[in-house]
Amino acid sequence: MVPEELLIRDACLAAATDLGVRIVTPFSLAGDTGSLVEFIALFPDFGSTNGVAVCHFRDWPTKNALAVRRGYYCSGLHPDSHARYNREHFVDAFAEWGWQGAVSQQPAWNKG
Repeated sequence: MVPEELLIRDACLAAATDLGVRIVTPFSLAGDTGSLVEFIALFPDFGSTNGVAVCHFRDWPTKNALAVRRGYYCSGLHPDSHARYNREHFVDAFAEWGWQGAVSQQPAWNKG
């Protein structure tokens, strides 16, 4: 990963810890040729039944298509807003992606 991706990853990890949500990092999907395509992280309870795969915004045009074909939602995060943990930015992102996990596991901050 390049330095901006590492910063976004660290912010995603901080968000998962602070907001009490599951995260998988690193995360990769098999590309069309069988080679692995790396994403920054996966939030398995948001975006789709398989989760939301997070990438750098500049990689979104190519990684989104693969993620969607594999049943994931894909979000390209910009380092200007996601290279450092900001609770409000991540709460907004999670709200946009939508909770897809078990209702009983939904964090209190995400209800309503």
